[in-house]
Amino acid sequence: MSPLSLHRKLVLGIMLTAGLALLLALGAFLAIEATSSRESAQRELAVLADVLGEGATASLEFRDAQESERLLASLRFQRPIEMAVLFDRNGQPFAHYRREGISASRLPLRPPKAGRAFEDGGYHLSHPIVRQGEFLGTLYLRSDLSYVYARMRWGLLVGFSLTLMIAGGALAFALRVGRVVADPILRLVDVARRVAEHGDFGDRVVRESQDEVGLLVDAFNRMLDELRARQSRLLEAQQMAHLGNWMVAPSTHQVECSEEVLRVCGVNQLPTTLEGFRPLIHPEDLPQVQGALQAVLSRGESLSLDHRLSLPDGSTRWVHSTAATFREASGELVLRGTLMDITDRKQAELALRASEHRLNEILNSIDAYIFIKDRNFRFTYVNRKVCELFGLPAEEIVGKDDSAFFSGPSLTEIQQFDRRVIEQGETIATQETNLRPSDGKPRTFWSVKVPLKDQEGSIYGLCGTSTDITARKLAEDERERLQNQLQQASKMESLGSLAGGVAHDMNNVLGAILGMAELGIEDQPEGSQGYRSLDTIMRAAQRGGKMVQSLLRFARQSPAELQELEVNTILREEVHLLERTTLAKIRLDLELAEDLRPIRGDASALTHAFMNLCVNSVDAMPEGGTLTLRTRNVDNHWIEVGIEDNGTGMPKEVLDKALDPFFTTKGIGKGTGLGLSLVYSTVKSHQGQLELQSEPGVGTRVRMRFPSCDITAPTEAALEDPLPTCAQRALQVLLVDDDDILRGALTAICKKLGHSVTAVSSGEEALAVLETGAEPDWVLLDMNMPGLGGAGTLPRLRAICPHVPVLLVTGRADQAAIDLVGSHQGVTLLAKPFSIGTLQQHLDSLGGAIS
Repeated sequence: MSPLSLHRKLVLGIMLTAGLALLLALGAFLAIEATSSRESAQRELAVLADVLGEGATASLEFRDAQESERLLASLRFQRPIEMAVLFDRNGQPFAHYRREGISASRLPLRPPKAGRAFEDGGYHLSHPIVRQGEFLGTLYLRSDLSYVYARMRWGLLVGFSLTLMIAGGALAFALRVGRVVADPILRLVDVARRVAEHGDFGDRVVRESQDEVGLLVDAFNRMLDELRARQSRLLEAQQMAHLGNWMVAPSTHQVECSEEVLRVCGVNQLPTTLEGFRPLIHPEDLPQVQGALQAVLSRGESLSLDHRLSLPDGSTRWVHSTAATFREASGELVLRGTLMDITDRKQAELALRASEHRLNEILNSIDAYIFIKDRNFRFTYVNRKVCELFGLPAEEIVGKDDSAFFSGPSLTEIQQFDRRVIEQGETIATQETNLRPSDGKPRTFWSVKVPLKDQEGSIYGLCGTSTDITARKLAEDERERLQNQLQQASKMESLGSLAGGVAHDMNNVLGAILGMAELGIEDQPEGSQGYRSLDTIMRAAQRGGKMVQSLLRFARQSPAELQELEVNTILREEVHLLERTTLAKIRLDLELAEDLRPIRGDASALTHAFMNLCVNSVDAMPEGGTLTLRTRNVDNHWIEVGIEDNGTGMPKEVLDKALDPFFTTKGIGKGTGLGLSLVYSTVKSHQGQLELQSEPGVGTRVRMRFPSCDITAPTEAALEDPLPTCAQRALQVLLVDDDDILRGALTAICKKLGHSVTAVSSGEEALAVLETGAEPDWVLLDMNMPGLGGAGTLPRLRAICPHVPVLLVTGRADQAAIDLVGSHQGVTLLAKPFSIGTLQQHLDSLGGAIS
């Protein structure tokens, strides 16, 4: 059975649609007509009941049955009425009527329920009769449906006639529509078939009408235009992308391809079968291509690989091939694929790899730790320095985060900075102190971390560079330590200058007091009140002199006696004293070098300094501990003394101020703040070095270095030398001192001793006296005076009087004074304050030399 044509389908569809519509319309018409007939019959019967009810009112009221029978008998002219019954108010039949042929047994004996209804093939009506509100009885009527049936037969006839007329018109319309619609569509189908068979998108359908079919033709022609344009664009895109497509039917092995495949392969015509492609594939890539193609054909896999083609001109071209099997609508299995020229891309990839290699070489040659992390803080690149830092190859670092290499505060610090860079987009330059995982040594890095952003500005990672600044940091710390020492030395120097000035003035005052007291005591009987008073003044002056000596030691300008000292002996004496004064809970350890070289110094000052440090250590161990005293030879010119405890220690802020004068952490009345300052000044006055180290909870260590014996200094006579009664012979003395009180006292003393005195107040005046021709036997010259002073006067004095003995008097016998004495012959250093006996001893020695 052949399929129906489009024309017949349209005609048949229109006729079926019209027939269905007519049937629905006819049914609706008959239903409406039946309903209308029933409603008309109901209305007529209701009107009839109202009329009969009015007529029967009087007969019911007066119980006139004959009148009621006559009234109902009039219904014989109403053909549809089958029966009628009039009931009184008690519900008893009062009168009735039945049409001929209706059995009397069908008459109801009781009045039905008021109302109307269709049942038993007829229409029933029960109508109550009421007059002035009084119920008189009930009228029952029943009619047949002959009227309704008659109207329905008429309606059916009219509807069937109309249906036949409309069906004829629908047939004529369907035939016309078939010709108008089907013919253009069939022509459109012919064009579509030719396009599908030949791929010629230039064919067109002629538009013959302006209706919807014409619009369909226009739409079809526009679709052909769009397909032709798309085909053109596709060919252009394939040519621009160097991408061609091909198809092979495995059953026939016939190859079809686009023009771009020919251009990529460098041929004018491709082989007609797959086997003919073998010469075009590079020999080294042929096994791989054949294996992949076999997997596609046998197992249905997809092919996607890069390989080379050997072109007929001898050149080589890189291509990317894809292939897969597809089943056509006909059920035939075909192999489709694409071929893309990627020679430029391959060359770019090779250039990129070469560039990456060069960049990696550059980054590996930089003396810095360079790394890249993603948003999850995992390493994505590390250079050679990072690998050396972790002691791992790059493959074992990339993909891991910092928790694989760091821990504790170092890890927290790194993560905090990285999070700021990734989440807030900050560029951070900071100092990081971490542990080197490869050797565990603490290292300090200066790190710069910047966010990495894509073209949209979104952060996808960070790049960091870290420089090892450990050596530089140590150098900076050392420089800071030296600067602190310089500042401390400067402070002590300033305080020493102040102390030296005060000591100089005090020595002048004490010298005058001591000298005058010694002169006055000779005139007093021993044991008298005056003798006791002057003796008290002398002892007070001598005690004041010792206090000044301590002050000068603090200022590092002490004229103390320098002598060869055994430091081990001093420390043993310290330990002997401590063992008697400290509690048993303090353990004393001595680690003294037996071959310790001697030094030159002031035994009293060093004893005082060592005792200060030991007392501080004992105070730092209230619950007990160990106090260790060490000595050792450092090199050929230095020795080292160490005093160490394991007490409470000092925090950094206290350690930084420990050597400051008057700084103390002890309570009121328990410390002056000068202990460590005096120790520092004592060490410096011995041309030594002091290093103080402390850590809370660990303890404190003090290391002092002193030069070996290479300093000599003159000694002075004791203050308690007996006062001679007379001089060996009278001498001519030139007294030079700027202090009026001391100058007066020394003049009186010298005269008391039997010498002649010329007293002047400055070096300039002394030189003027000498230039006049004066020839003193000896000169008493003060070191510290305004103007030329002792240092400026002595060379000029020597130029005038080369051989005159000079007694250089000073309150602070510093290195400058010692060097000045050593650079001129016949000069002796005398420290203030001095007694008359000491002065007499020097004068006697000078007198003997002169005589």
